[in-house]
Amino acid sequence: MAVPGQGNTGLEWSRGGLVLLDSTLNPVYVGGDALRILLYPDSASSPSAAARLKERLAALRPPDESLRYWCGELLSGRRRYRWHWMRLDDWNQAANPPAFAMLFERRVGEALAPARLAALYKLAPREQEAAKYLLAGLDTDEIASQLGITQNSVKAVLARVMRKMGVTTRSGILGKYVGTVIGPAD
Repeated sequence: MAVPGQGNTGLEWSRGGLVLLDSTLNPVYVGGDALRILLYPDSASSPSAAARLKERLAALRPPDESLRYWCGELLSGRRRYRWHWMRLDDWNQAANPPAFAMLFERRVGEALAPARLAALYKLAPREQEAAKYLLAGLDTDEIASQLGITQNSVKAVLARVMRKMGVTTRSGILGKYVGTVIGPAD
């Protein structure tokens, strides 16, 4: 489902994927992340993958291909992605040059406001930020990218969060968060 618009919602976005299309709107390059986003729940090895990819790309085209830029949102499974459509000009006159690019970004932090959690467990700002991305479903690599730190630093920050919260797993952080937001089960 695509929701066209300007995409300026004030939410935070994480990496996604890249697609390059030729002038006839056939894919020239489809990055692995973009392929997973567009084909979900199928895989690239599925017999219908090529047809599904073409169908999904066609559904995301702007109403007028002469537009230099177009943006919207895509739901893939339970994850939301913002997509950007960009017309490319003057691509070094290469044979079959890409004419359009599509960039997908994953939506994170939409409904999560872990300030309550941070206050309750006295989390430092960096710990609060890492916990927010963890609660939004990002993995270690994605959290590292968002925070501009290494994966080992992310692991260390999350270890401090777990220690402060009295849990031993990342799932424990989620459990404490859910218990804090909706209250303990009766």
